[in-house]
Amino acid sequence: MLYFFKDFYYYRATRLIERRHSIDAGNPVTNTSLLFRKFFSPFENAERDHLSRFLARIYRAALHYPPVEEIAGEERKYGTCDMEIAGKRFEPPPHRRGDIARAYLYMKEVYGAPLTGGEVRTFRRWHEEDPPTEDELRIHALKARTQGNVNPYYAQ
Repeated sequence: MLYFFKDFYYYRATRLIERRHSIDAGNPVTNTSLLFRKFFSPFENAERDHLSRFLARIYRAALHYPPVEEIAGEERKYGTCDMEIAGKRFEPPPHRRGDIARAYLYMKEVYGAPLTGGEVRTFRRWHEEDPPTEDELRIHALKARTQGNVNPYYAQ
């Protein structure tokens, strides 16, 4: 019963924050979704630090692909959202790279998510280039309060 209430209040708080922010592609339909393709522990699904607001159709398209720095061609299939998907890789928009990096680095640190050395270096650079905004810090504080633990990449 306690988990139900925690999830309910987390959901309500997150939805209130999400409603106040614009979505990258201008589509009001959001999906709080997993960003990862490499799950191997049931505990990871209980974590909230790998959840992010993401458009449902972009999420479905990028679900199993690793994020990369640059995809040649710049073909945009998602309107104004600066995101490309090609060759089983996706290029996230520059202003979302830090969010993705912090989630991946957290899951690597806490659960040993299988990342290569190159991926870790890229994600650390993205984390430094795109620091958390006030809104991201507020959302993380809600997640930390509900979950009981903190993502150190938001505490720095």
